[in-house]
Amino acid sequence: MERLLTENLYRHMGEKVKIQGWIHKIRKMGKITFLIIRDRSGVVQCVLDKKTIDIKGLKLESVVEVIGY
Repeated sequence: MERLLTENLYRHMGEKVKIQGWIHKIRKMGKITFLIIRDRSGVVQCVLDKKTIDIKGLKLESVVEVIGY
């Protein structure tokens, strides 16, 4: 799967995509966590379920790869 830049995500709505970048912000809201991911073209918000993904080691500016819809 090829990496997409955040500026091109709107062209792939409803499709499985891969993004790579730095964690810009982490917002924990009960059972859901929001990650703001930044790459060279912009930022995107990702929604994570705390039950299925362990985020304990993530910090601001960590480099991540996210695959999702």
